[in-house]
Amino acid sequence: MRRLAQLPVPKLRDLIQRVEAGDVPKDMTVAEGIALVMLRKALTDYAWGDKTREDVLRRLDGEKPDVSVEVAVGVLVRYVDKDT
Repeated sequence: MRRLAQLPVPKLRDLIQRVEAGDVPKDMTVAEGIALVMLRKALTDYAWGDKTREDVLRRLDGEKPDVSVEVAVGVLVRYVDKDT
C-alpha cells in the first residue's frame, strides 16, 4: 500500500483504470490488488470512503490490520430428469 500510495495521482489513476479494464499486470500480487482497491475507494467513494480513508491512513502510519477471513463454500445440486 505504501508503494502504491507514493505513486503520483495520474499514475495511480492509470493503474486503477487498467486493472478495472481487466489488464492486470502479471506481477501484481493479491496484496497489491487489495491495496489498490482500498486506495481507489478512499479517493473516490463518498458514501463509504470515510471509513476506508481512516483504514488507509492507519495502515500508512504502520498500524497492522485486524483481519479475519471467513470462507464459505457452496454446493450446487442440479436434478435433471432425462425422461422429460
